[in-house]
Amino acid sequence: MKTHVLGLIALGLTNLMIAQNDIAEVTNSDAIMYSKSKSINTVANLNSEYLSLASHDGVAIVVKKIQKIVANYDIKTADVYLSNRNTTYTVNFMEGGNTVEAVYNKAGKIISCKEYYNDIRLPYNVSTKIAKQYPGWSFDKIKCEIVYAIDKASLTTYKITIKKERKSKNVTITI
Repeated sequence: MKTHVLGLIALGLTNLMIAQNDIAEVTNSDAIMYSKSKSINTVANLNSEYLSLASHDGVAIVVKKIQKIVANYDIKTADVYLSNRNTTYTVNFMEGGNTVEAVYNKAGKIISCKEYYNDIRLPYNVSTKIAKQYPGWSFDKIKCEIVYAIDKASLTTYKITIKKERKSKNVTITI
């Protein structure tokens, strides 16, 4: 009976070892700032295209800070990084209500990135456009989604809930 139980345990453990995924998650931005990276400038230069395409004029300072952290992250310092495998790595960055899901290639270059931000400051041109279109309405909730893919234009979408007395409207603006 003991051999059957030990055999089932061994069989169960081998099944779990195969099912592991190459995923890294960073939940504290301080851990990135003080990573074991040999050269942060090398990583930033590698992802300079992401920084220039994913950001636009007037974007909130919080968004710029998080994007800089994502661009400077060195996947080669992660525990899941395997230098002998040609694979991609998905890294989730979380700060407050903001999340970024970045996909890095083996070299550490960002292939794609989906960014979600809540309650950030709107760019001046967006807020004035809404204020002119809906006079007397106030901003209630602001959500921002930025989608970046290598060699494609990034897409920034603002979903704004405005309200006036007991009425509310949802406004979507894409840049």
